Amino acid sequence: MRLLSITGGVAVAGLVFLPFPAIAQDLAAEFAAAAEIFAIPGDYREGIAEVEMAEALNRAKATNGAWLPADALTGVPANAQNLDILTETIGRIGDFCGNLRRVASQTGPRSFEMRVFNKDGDTGFAVNYQFVGGRSYQRSVDEDAMLTRYGMTGEEARIDMYATSTIAGYVEVYLPSPNVLVIQPLGIGPEVYLRCPSE
Repeated sequence: MRLLSITGGVAVAGLVFLPFPAIAQDLAAEFAAAAEIFAIPGDYREGIAEVEMAEALNRAKATNGAWLPADALTGVPANAQNLDILTETIGRIGDFCGNLRRVASQTGPRSFEMRVFNKDGDTGFAVNYQFVGGRSYQRSVDEDAMLTRYGMTGEEARIDMYATSTIAGYVEVYLPSPNVLVIQPLGIGPEVYLRCPSE
């Protein structure tokens, strides 16, 4: 097979290969960008840990308040691309924020909880989010309180709770804007919450 030199590169069977220094430079830039986004461990992370910790501190503070699961509003997020319908639907958020709201509060410098209330307004149970690093949190719940909230009892109900939910495990938490909270469990779609209007 004939090899042709093209501006320092090599063409093989019609394919052009860039010289290795150019490839290395591009790959280095891409890796550096990925390292910054995903906080890949290494000496080059100097300073990134401080940024991560500061972001987590602000994130925990910003979660404070009442939130409504977006799927509690019919058509959200199904109509996310239709702004007119979405605006009309979200305009009714105040009607749903009573019994369906989740109230988040900071429980540590970088951790928080989301409390689910009973229909009678009792405290219900709390879902805890313990900061791990980056945008990652360990989610856990008081099993007994959760089972009581939903009128479930017994070990079989406890097993079913873990088998059919992602209430415990690692999640990632995002605040794309002050009024939208996104919690991403492993292996399934995200949970989207909208901030309830102030009373």
